Amino acid sequence: METDPLGKYGNRVAIVQFYSSNAAIAQGGKARLCYGVVNANEVRLDPPAEKLWPSLSRCFDVAPTKTTHYTLSAEGADHTVVTESLNIVVQH
Repeated sequence: METDPLGKYGNRVAIVQFYSSNAAIAQGGKARLCYGVVNANEVRLDPPAEKLWPSLSRCFDVAPTKTTHYTLSAEGADHTVVTESLNIVVQH
């Protein structure tokens, strides 16, 4: 479990960052998704694209074949779940 190094969130689970290197990509292209969470026991991405784990700063590549709405969920020890979403547009 990644803890909050600055004490800003206390014991609350939080997504501190979730973004893409590109909001739009060409067909066949890739984008980089990055996330950071604190006080999370579990992290999930829908639709799944990569194995995730709690991290303050982690990035990975995705190659959606169509415009895709990604939702990141982080669950804390108290089973509280927080989510953030973004879209990656695939241009044809």
